[in-house]
Amino acid sequence: MQIKLFSLKFDFQAGEFDSTAWEVFVATHNPSIIDYKSHFSETKEGLYCHILVSFRGNPSSLPSPLEKKSGKGKVPNVSAKDFPVYEALRRWRLKRSAEQGIPPYVVLKNRQLEDLVEARPKTRGD
Repeated sequence: MQIKLFSLKFDFQAGEFDSTAWEVFVATHNPSIIDYKSHFSETKEGLYCHILVSFRGNPSSLPSPLEKKSGKGKVPNVSAKDFPVYEALRRWRLKRSAEQGIPPYVVLKNRQLEDLVEARPKTRGD
């Protein structure tokens, strides 16, 4: 059995915890998760949700967090190097959708975010 701790910081601008690392872990390790417990804390740096998860298996035998998955909970098809760019675009999409009162996928679909990360446009015209 393995144990992993996630500390998710609350993003006041987005109005939610930055749960990217947790979501990627669950999407890639879901069948092996045994249990998890959450705890909330507040520090000078902000609000946090801590998640302690226990799971089966050898970490080296589990899929990479950025391996492509299919269906609901799909992990984005971007490289580890490009993952922060993808997440920044995802947060921007969430903010835009909240401002307009529409679902995030109406602003841009996940595949379109992946395509933007891959294309790396330099100007609005690109």
